[in-house]
Amino acid sequence: MMHKSVLIWDWDNTLVDTREIIYKSQNELCDFYGKPHLSHSESLYIIGSSGRRFFLKRFGIKIGKISDKYWEVYRKNAQIIKPVKGAENLLKWAEKQGFVSIVDSNKRGDILKEECQKLGWNCYFKALVGAEDTFYEKPSKEMALSVLKRISYTRLIVIGDGISDMRLAKNLQAISVFVRKEPPDQSEFKDVHIDFDCKDLNQVKEVLSYLK
Repeated sequence: MMHKSVLIWDWDNTLVDTREIIYKSQNELCDFYGKPHLSHSESLYIIGSSGRRFFLKRFGIKIGKISDKYWEVYRKNAQIIKPVKGAENLLKWAEKQGFVSIVDSNKRGDILKEECQKLGWNCYFKALVGAEDTFYEKPSKEMALSVLKRISYTRLIVIGDGISDMRLAKNLQAISVFVRKEPPDQSEFKDVHIDFDCKDLNQVKEVLSYLK
């Protein structure tokens, strides 16, 4: 069966509200290693790009060691994960419209899948791929292709709140749907084209209604 469109969802702060959890965890990590705290704007940039590069640049510590410590702190702070307003209703609607949904996230894969299971959302996704599930990370198209190769499709739509999502769309030659209350920083996003700029998931639904 040929599926018309595959939705490639980002996870953090696109479908689940983890911004403050991540911010708190990042700064607890800074405390642990005796580094200055991050500002909210720095944290937002890191969330939207690459945690791995942040770990190396900020701490200069072997990636495996610093990553393990971060996820230990994150798990402690993330006992309860809350969906972004309207996320589950949108996933249900997208499924009924015939869209196929997958998740491509730079969150560690086992934690990504744990959170999805806790929310009871496994039924909405054909596949989930996270950091350390492959040798790659977003925005590499190979990370997404590791699960897309098992799906037949004619069109890809990337939905996310960060620069890595928009670069992923560019690398996959996909339609890009940016969703964030704060507008994209033109200096940061100058190398990508955003097809649809949405302020919330209600606007994403409008875009998907147009694209279906």
